[in-house]
Amino acid sequence: FPRYMEEAQKLPLDSPVFQKGAIFVVVAGIAGAFLAGTLSDWVFKSRRAPVAFIGYIIQIASLSIVWRAPSLTLIIAAFTMNSLAISMVHSMLSGTASMDFGGKRAAATAAGMFDGMQYIGGSVTGFGLGWLLERYGWGAWGPSMIGFSVIGAILMATLWNARPRKSGGH
Repeated sequence: FPRYMEEAQKLPLDSPVFQKGAIFVVVAGIAGAFLAGTLSDWVFKSRRAPVAFIGYIIQIASLSIVWRAPSLTLIIAAFTMNSLAISMVHSMLSGTASMDFGGKRAAATAAGMFDGMQYIGGSVTGFGLGWLLERYGWGAWGPSMIGFSVIGAILMATLWNARPRKSGGH
């Protein structure tokens, strides 16, 4: 968010518009985790995939807005919604699903594997995204991220009805 706003939108980081937007982005990320848990427990009856699917759909919509950059206000709103959506997906996959499907004996291993993937992804992204931005500019960022969100949404749609096993001492 800071780098995009500074480089693509020419908005200084000390601007009140940026600072207010940055607060919204952080608050939305926190709200996304609470929303994800509430939806998973109460609406989807302990199913994690539907919540992650919704998060990916929100990511696709918000990244599409950032990609098209219709106005600064919409871009900040889109980044805010994207923060909420990322937190929803992360809460469901890295935290909750890894404990659910890893079971009591392998919850830590499953959580470590899920969480470790974000570091592998981050290292690949550092090189790949850096190259992409240098070569094509910020206009390529949104579409490149949308592709990954589409893949995530498809994977979550295939797992829509997956539920954790009932606790049985495993």
